[in-house]
Amino acid sequence: MVPDVSDGSDVGGQLAAVAAIGHALPAITAATEAAKAALGDHGRIVYVGAGTSGSVAVQDGAELMPTFAWPSERVRFIVAGGDSAFVTSIEGAEDDVDNAVTQINAAQLTPHDVVIAVCRQRDNAIHGRRAAAGRALSVQ
Repeated sequence: MVPDVSDGSDVGGQLAAVAAIGHALPAITAATEAAKAALGDHGRIVYVGAGTSGSVAVQDGAELMPTFAWPSERVRFIVAGGDSAFVTSIEGAEDDVDNAVTQINAAQLTPHDVVIAVCRQRDNAIHGRRAAAGRALSVQ
């Protein structure tokens, strides 16, 4: 049964999003399997983000511990502007590539870590992925 979207709800948009996922399933499956293999028993999930997207990433990662009993020492957050950006907007921080590299270096990534770059603008995710290149599995 196809839902009636004539009421102005966003059901049509939601159905389009679900349909788009279908095409991406092979890539999502491959990324999931690669992450599982990399993490093993000691790897960390490292979220990298900026602005609102970075805040959403922090919320997603925070749910790992109570929902999946994921050890807190195995999740890390790298947000444009540093830890203070968790509670205060820092304008322009998403364009500070040097700060991103500094934070990535401080994380001491290993091949067992999985980096999840979350952002609204593709360029910012690319900065995070470049900084992590060769040190950890990067998922965008």
